[in-house]
Amino acid sequence: MNKQNQKVFGSKWGAKDVLIVTISVLALGALAIFLFKFFGEDSLRLNASGFLLAYVIQGLFFLIPMWIYLRKKYGKIKFSDFGFTKKWSIKGILPAIAGYLVYVFAIFLIGLAIVVWDVKIPGFQPEEVSLPVEIGSNLTIILTAITVTILAPFVEEIFFRGFILQGLMKRIGKYWAAIVSAGLFSVLHLQLGNIIPLFIIGLILSALFIQTKSIWPSIWLHFMVNSIAFTFQLLLLFEVIKLDF
Repeated sequence: MNKQNQKVFGSKWGAKDVLIVTISVLALGALAIFLFKFFGEDSLRLNASGFLLAYVIQGLFFLIPMWIYLRKKYGKIKFSDFGFTKKWSIKGILPAIAGYLVYVFAIFLIGLAIVVWDVKIPGFQPEEVSLPVEIGSNLTIILTAITVTILAPFVEEIFFRGFILQGLMKRIGKYWAAIVSAGLFSVLHLQLGNIIPLFIIGLILSALFIQTKSIWPSIWLHFMVNSIAFTFQLLLLFEVIKLDF
C-alpha cells in the first residue's frame, strides 16, 4: 500500500502483528471450546446467564490480546486508529442500509439458485436458533439484545475491520485483505452451517470500511444484521413463527 493510503487508514500495525494476535486469539478460543465442552456446552445453551457469559468472554478474547499487544508494541492506541471518525458516525447509516440491501439480494440469488436447481449448498443452511432455550426474564432478554446487537458489532468490527483489515491492507492490498478478513470473520464465528452468509456479509462490511475509510458504516450494518437475526430467532424460540424443513 502506498504512503497516502497508509495515512488515510492510519493504522500503526501490519500483517505480522495481525498474524501474532490472530494466533493468540485462536489459542484462547481453543481453550474456551475445551472448557465449554468440559463444563457442559449444552448447559450454556440452555441457561441465559451462561449464554451471556460465553458471549462476553468471546468478545474479550478478541479485544484483550489485541489491545495488550498493540499497547506494548506501539504505545498509546486511539479509537481513531481503528477507523472511528466523526464524519460517518451518523451519516454511516445510509451506506449501511445500502450494504444490507446488497446482502439481502446476494442471499436471495443463492436461495433462488438452490430452489431452481434443487441443490444443497454446504455452509448455506436454514437458520438455527442459537439463543438459550431458557431465555429467562424480560431483563435477560434486554441484556441479551444489548450484547448481541450492540456490543458484538462494536467488538467484532474493531477486531476484524479496524485491526485485521487495516493491518493486512499494508501487505496484500485492499482486495485480498477484504477476502482474508471476511474469511476469518466467517470461520471464527464457528457456525459452519452459515459460513457462506457470514463470508458475504464480511465482504460487504470490509467494502464499506474501505469505501468510506470509517468503521461506523460497518458497525451500523453489523447492528442491522444482528438485530434482524436476533428478532427472528426470538420469534422462532417463542414459536411465534415456525420453519418446517
